[in-house]
Amino acid sequence: MSKRSAQVEMKSVTQLMDARSGFWGWWLNLAAPPRNEQTMAGPLLREKMRKAELTAYFLFVVACFVVFDLILALVSSHFMSVIFVLIFALFLGLLTFLNRAGRTQVSAILLVSAMLLSIIFVIAFTPSTTSAIDLFPTYDFFVYPIALGSLFIPRKFIFPFTIVAIAFIVFNLLFQHHGADIERVKGTSGVAIWLIRPAAVLLVIAIVNWLGMRSIEKAILRADRAEELVTAQNQVTIQAREISQQKEQLESEITQILLVHREAANGNYAVRAPVRANDAIWQIGRSLNNLLARYEQFAHDQRELSAQQEDIEKVAIYIENIRRGQRIAPPLCHSLAGKRMLTALGATVLPAEQRPFSPSSPDQRPFPGSSVEQQPFPTSTRYQWNDGGPQQGRPASDRLPHVRPHNTGNISPNQERTY
Repeated sequence: MSKRSAQVEMKSVTQLMDARSGFWGWWLNLAAPPRNEQTMAGPLLREKMRKAELTAYFLFVVACFVVFDLILALVSSHFMSVIFVLIFALFLGLLTFLNRAGRTQVSAILLVSAMLLSIIFVIAFTPSTTSAIDLFPTYDFFVYPIALGSLFIPRKFIFPFTIVAIAFIVFNLLFQHHGADIERVKGTSGVAIWLIRPAAVLLVIAIVNWLGMRSIEKAILRADRAEELVTAQNQVTIQAREISQQKEQLESEITQILLVHREAANGNYAVRAPVRANDAIWQIGRSLNNLLARYEQFAHDQRELSAQQEDIEKVAIYIENIRRGQRIAPPLCHSLAGKRMLTALGATVLPAEQRPFSPSSPDQRPFPGSSVEQQPFPTSTRYQWNDGGPQQGRPASDRLPHVRPHNTGNISPNQERTY
């Protein structure tokens, strides 16, 4: 279940809890189990909650009759009636406590049993002078606990209570002593009619209530399942929308990764893939960025190496020209190695970009006739040429150090020199 669906379910449970308001809400909170995610989690639990609330309503009605009987007993100053009413009030309090604690079936069964026992007690202790016209209609009172009790007791207890009521009617009519009018009826064949009529009424009521409660329970279960189905469909829709959004986001991230690959293939190693912690492929983007950073550093090192090689070649040509006696301006070097080589060679005046690396010598003077000011090599030693050139009368600054050849033969100026 997604987070949004859980929030919807929690909101519905909160609405159920807030539905109890006013006087009846106060009474249900007092006599019925609380509404929360545990007691309203499924169809069976909701059906149990419905019966617990019906039991609470019925207990309130019975409590009103108890208060009315207590007032009558006090007004009539009948002490035994007051005792019986108070005992029954304590019994109702016990039923309310059981119903509030979630023992709804026990509370409902005890309540229906108390109603049956009350009717049995009234009929059993009726004075013997009661006539048949007064006795037989009282058997119809057993319909009320069966009809009302079927609303909140389990269906399987409807027929046991009906059988108990029919058994009492048979026992009371056939075996208990009554007045002369009732005894005369018992001596005739019409007693079977008097027995069949209340028993048939109770059986019909029991069957109708049993079928009705079964139909109601099935309808409630179907409604709950339909509600759950609608909730499940909403959750599937929400999940499908979330999956679609994740797919679009993934496609967008893959497109960005492909663009980064394309730029890198074209030589742009400075490009980077966007990396966010909640992305589906953020690890791939981070690894790609690390790889591109290494490639960028490698490309930078390659450029530096190429610049150094180019500057080394320039310095080599410069040295070669100086060695041949040519006077040219120092080359423009871009790498640090080239600049340091020119500085070490003692170039007189470096280009503007390289002046911070020019040596400072007190005997700096420009070459005569040169358009670019140059500094002589910082030495006072007279050098000799190794190619048979003039050895005397040349200033020290115009010569390179003498380097002995590997062989003692004559070396042509065009031949390759060995240093």
